[in-house]
Amino acid sequence: MTKAASLAALVRERLATEDVRITPGKRGQFDVFVDGEPIAARGGNALTRPLFGAGFPDLEGVVRELERRQTVAF
Repeated sequence: MTKAASLAALVRERLATEDVRITPGKRGQFDVFVDGEPIAARGGNALTRPLFGAGFPDLEGVVRELERRQTVAF
């Protein structure tokens, strides 16, 4: 399962929603948007990722931010 699919499944389970969309991007691209606002991304490029650790965002951290935003919205 891809990171995007894993995150989508985690969001569906924890937030009890089906309103999750995965849109293919460039190779290695990983961005998470809420209402058009970016909240997480896979940073860097092929050279900087191994050197500076700018890899995939922490999936649990993304879900916690989504939960926080859901709580604030109501």
